[in-house]
Amino acid sequence: MTTAKERDYVTELEQLLKDAEERASMFEMAGLLQFKEKEKLEQELHDSELRRKDLLASLRSANQQKAELEQELTKLKESQTQWINVKDRLPEPNTGETFIVYINEGSIQTSWYSQDEDFLNPEFDYTDVTHWMPLPEIPGGL
Repeated sequence: MTTAKERDYVTELEQLLKDAEERASMFEMAGLLQFKEKEKLEQELHDSELRRKDLLASLRSANQQKAELEQELTKLKESQTQWINVKDRLPEPNTGETFIVYINEGSIQTSWYSQDEDFLNPEFDYTDVTHWMPLPEIPGGL
């Protein structure tokens, strides 16, 4: 036969066991939750890495396009006819090429450049020419 003290002791042990099982269950659930949270965070990290790689690829592509556009712009600027100061450079003589010349009084004329290294046009004195440039290309189809 068991005494009241032994029964209290058994009851207390059963309660301790029940509490321990509940705590173990809670720890197990917490561990499961931590595992699930870890999985979620790992997936978010993976997704973020994929987004970072996509953005990096887009940035590289945009930088490549920018470089190509800058090259194209440079080519276009170089292909445009620019006024050339006669102090910097004169055209090749006797090419038969017609030039546009700027006269220091503010007018623009066409002219040729001769072997005597003079701009030829009866409407102005060659010493009045300050700038020149080749004629631009004729528009296509004309």
